[in-house]
Amino acid sequence: MTSMIVAKDQNNAIGYKNELLFDIPEDLDFFKLMTVDNVVAMGRKTFESLGCKPLPNRFNMVLTSSDEFVEKHDRFDNCFFFTDKDMLIGMVQHLSIDKHVFIIGGAEIYNMFMPLADRLYVTNVLENALEADTFFPAIKDDSWTKLFESRNPLVSSTGIPYKQQVFKKKK
Repeated sequence: MTSMIVAKDQNNAIGYKNELLFDIPEDLDFFKLMTVDNVVAMGRKTFESLGCKPLPNRFNMVLTSSDEFVEKHDRFDNCFFFTDKDMLIGMVQHLSIDKHVFIIGGAEIYNMFMPLADRLYVTNVLENALEADTFFPAIKDDSWTKLFESRNPLVSSTGIPYKQQVFKKKK
């Protein structure tokens, strides 16, 4: 199965200057719960936002257009780099037969995999970021069925209101 996991605001904003927009510890706990012992696929900027280190206890795949970036960072047992998007897409499709693959960003990777994703795990922040330069693609009602939405807004330990949502691709 291929899923996308994201925290976004009401305008689909997900980042600014390669940083997350909101500090929601509960969302980070949910992200960890869902992705540990699974496969994560990301773009170079997301990898850089993680300190150029793979997420532990996950099989990490990173897409970059730079061979130099690969040479500099290709030193981890649990992290593989791709310079060809079609090779990454093929690997995700192959691995998703037996494993759960999570697409974790950024915007270019989300756009690339939206047509291939089976599920969306969305933390929908109920306020808008003051500034944003990175956005999640629109979730179109004709393509997705909402399987779950938290009944009432949740409030993070940092005071940020949000709802958890899960969508399944329509057949």
